[in-house]
Amino acid sequence: MRLYALGALKRYGQIFRVDTVRMTIFQPRLESVTSETLPREALEDWGERCKATARIAYAGEGEFTPGDWCRFCRGKGACRAYAGKVLAVGRLKSPPDGMTPEELSQALTEGAALSQWYDGVKEYALSLTLAGTEIPGWKAVEGRSVRKFKDPAKALDALRAAGYEEALLYDRKPKTLAQLESLTGKKAFEAILGPLVIRPKGAPALVPASDKREPYATNDPQQAFTPITD
Repeated sequence: MRLYALGALKRYGQIFRVDTVRMTIFQPRLESVTSETLPREALEDWGERCKATARIAYAGEGEFTPGDWCRFCRGKGACRAYAGKVLAVGRLKSPPDGMTPEELSQALTEGAALSQWYDGVKEYALSLTLAGTEIPGWKAVEGRSVRKFKDPAKALDALRAAGYEEALLYDRKPKTLAQLESLTGKKAFEAILGPLVIRPKGAPALVPASDKREPYATNDPQQAFTPITD
C-alpha cells in the first residue's frame, strides 16, 4: 500500500502540493477495507529505509528475518531461515492430555504458514528436478490428465448427425447472483432483486483475534452452553 502511494507521489508530487497521504485498500470479496494516513515526509522516509534494506538484500547480505510476510516471497521454498521457523511448530512439547490453550495459540499462529511453505518447497523441488537436478527419493511424473474434445463444436455436430436431439446436448442453468448483478448493474439489481436476496449465516471459522469481524454467535443451545459434569 505504501509502495503504491510512493509511486503516485513520484508521478504527481511535482505537479500538486501534497502534505498528507491517505492510502486505502478495498478487498470486496473479503469485505475488508484497510486505510492509513501519513505525512508525506514520513512516507518518503519509510521509502528511503526500504531502499537501503533492498540494496543489502539484492547484494546477498544482511540477516534473514522470517515472518508472516514470507508467504509473498518467491524464494520461501528454498529458504533455510523460513524452514526453521515453520518446522519449529513440530517441536512443541505437550503434556499427555493434549496441548494447552496457550500451546494451541502458538501452534495456530506459527503453523498457519506450514501448508504454504510445503507447497513452496514442492514447487521449488519440482523446478530443480525438471532442470535435471536429482532429489533423493523423489521424481517428476506426468500428473492426472482429463479427457477433452479436440473440437467441441465438431463433437456436438457429430452427435446431432447421429440423431441425438439438441435438448439432450446442453444443460440449461441460471446465471449466478454475481453474474446477474454484473448484467443489470448494482442499482437495477437492488431495485429488482434486492428484496429477494438473503445472506445465510456463514460457517464458523477460526481466525486471529485481530480480525475485524464479530465473534461467531449461535442459536444452538447445545453449542451455546457447556454441559455440567461432576
